[in-house]
Amino acid sequence: MAETVNFNEYANKFDNYRSADHSLIDTLINMMGLSQDMHILDYGCGTGNYLAQLKAKGFTHLYGLDKSEEMCKISAEKTGLIVKCGDELHLPYENNFFDAVIIIDVLHFVKNLDVFLAQLNSIVKPGGEVFIATQSREQLKTRVYAKYFPSAYEIDKDRHHQINKIISLATTHEFSHYTVSGYKEKTDYIVDNNYLQLVRNKAFYIFGLIPEDEFEKGVAMLEQDLLGGPFVAKFPGRTLVLLKKDDERH
Repeated sequence: MAETVNFNEYANKFDNYRSADHSLIDTLINMMGLSQDMHILDYGCGTGNYLAQLKAKGFTHLYGLDKSEEMCKISAEKTGLIVKCGDELHLPYENNFFDAVIIIDVLHFVKNLDVFLAQLNSIVKPGGEVFIATQSREQLKTRVYAKYFPSAYEIDKDRHHQINKIISLATTHEFSHYTVSGYKEKTDYIVDNNYLQLVRNKAFYIFGLIPEDEFEKGVAMLEQDLLGGPFVAKFPGRTLVLLKKDDERH
């Protein structure tokens, strides 16, 4: 079983097949009360899909950070923004620089959560917020492709940080105010040939981590199920965690 994904090799595939969730952007803007003059970091920005959408909405102080040099290059070209390469061990920004940090479908790539939260504490202003979109173990269990690729859950269960662990560690790093909510839980979506193409092309990182024989068997099963036409599945949703750094004025 592969243990890692080569993010640089994955960059073009990610850019071709993945897109921003527009509804999630509206949700995070409302939850965080973002204004267009705030300094906002997209941690794990990938190829810049969320940065591009925020820029289109008029936000003017946007920054991106990703561990993949190739993704940083694509993101910078797409958005015209300052995009840096880095990871959770070192966030290359001044102390108390950001009003907000967004982390969308990325936290499970952070291995040292304690160090990462300490780094966030340094770069976020007092009273600033961190928005995390991730999935709980319960949500991971009910993803549609769990039927076709059984080991996907076991792999992602180990990669995804439990929600209570995120909260517990955050409170040790001066993020004492937090909100946890569900997002689009158990909503209907269509599994069709477009979805099949995403799977075939391994458009999700997880498909690069499962054994190849299991992958080929799972694709064949999905193809068989689609012979009868598209079908409706339930999106398990995301878990949204909003952290607020303590305000030194209080």
